[in-house]
Amino acid sequence: MAEENTEAPPAAAVTLTGPDIARAFVAAVRKVPHVQQVLLDDPEQVRHVWTVISAPPFEDQYRMPVYEAELEALEQTGYPPIDFRLINTQELATDPALVLPSSYHTVFRR
Repeated sequence: MAEENTEAPPAAAVTLTGPDIARAFVAAVRKVPHVQQVLLDDPEQVRHVWTVISAPPFEDQYRMPVYEAELEALEQTGYPPIDFRLINTQELATDPALVLPSSYHTVFRR
């Protein structure tokens, strides 16, 4: 029988609202010049965040600042269960409007 680890501290409860993660992420990602748009599924209960960039195709150097902004926002808000998506319009063979969820809310547009 496995022994219970009584030395581990209990998980800290984090109270956070959807707008917290959205504000933190947009504040960080708006500094990235190739970010064109940020969309949320629900501004009050954020579960999914889509970031749209326009950059040379398949170049990680343009994606990394977005990933860093995601991490920064997560660190500031206690790592809520958020699904980040990143699409590069220059990697699409179709109109981005056909790929992006039409019901999402735009919270940043360049």
